[in-house]
Amino acid sequence: MRSRSYTDTQYVWAWTAHLFTSFGIVACALAMIALFQNEPSLCFFWLIVAYIIDGLDGTLARKVHVESLTNYDGFIMDSIIDYTSYVFIPVFILYFYVDYPAGLKLFSIALILISSMYFFFKKDMKTHDYYFNGIPTMWQIIVIYMYIASPHMPWINFFVTLIFCVLQDVNFNFVHPFRVKRLQKLTITVSLIWTATSLYMIFSEPVHANEVFPYMNVNVGHVILADYNITSALLQALEPLRTLIILLWWLCPAYIIGISTYRTYEKLVGKVSA
Repeated sequence: MRSRSYTDTQYVWAWTAHLFTSFGIVACALAMIALFQNEPSLCFFWLIVAYIIDGLDGTLARKVHVESLTNYDGFIMDSIIDYTSYVFIPVFILYFYVDYPAGLKLFSIALILISSMYFFFKKDMKTHDYYFNGIPTMWQIIVIYMYIASPHMPWINFFVTLIFCVLQDVNFNFVHPFRVKRLQKLTITVSLIWTATSLYMIFSEPVHANEVFPYMNVNVGHVILADYNITSALLQALEPLRTLIILLWWLCPAYIIGISTYRTYEKLVGKVSA
């Protein structure tokens, strides 16, 4: 039953916020379709769309008071979509395109899926000032780097997987790029730069060979940005800046790790509460 303290317009905005969140699962479906069409660049694109939706929907939901105006739990909805986009779909990219030592790929994928599930349901996932307790399950971001930088380095990929699975449950405060107030504008700017540089990296990267289903390899080496005159011209225009773009692409996560490390140091020496 509706509360008389809210207007029809407020109810419309509340349901609009829920609908906006639900677009994240549509982006996930489009990512899976792209993956099974052997278009990993498009898959990454839709995962980044889901990441952008995830970055914005919480702010919108809080602004329009969805918890008071609807009988649906936006947190559960958001968690399901996040697990799908941050964890479930990225492990398929690892399975198809990234090398692991013989006999360890399925073990690594199982480790990612299980450890990430436990992280999502930690009661103390976040601190009072919205840092994550442990490095969050950002596999759609980690996998972009593995796909581009180390697809044929099996032992490196295996150890990267182990490290990030363990770091999900360590005493480390990882910044939420949109909710932490300290350096918020700078952190959001860095996140936007990362998004832009990642889009360039994935769309300028030739399609890799699918290691599992070779019959899908009809477009290996294909660069999706080269398909259209406008995007091809954009790709050529950005080519002189490629070194700078790659540098920014690596510096953005370094910044995030840096401010998260400093926040962890402050907690350990007692400058801030846990």
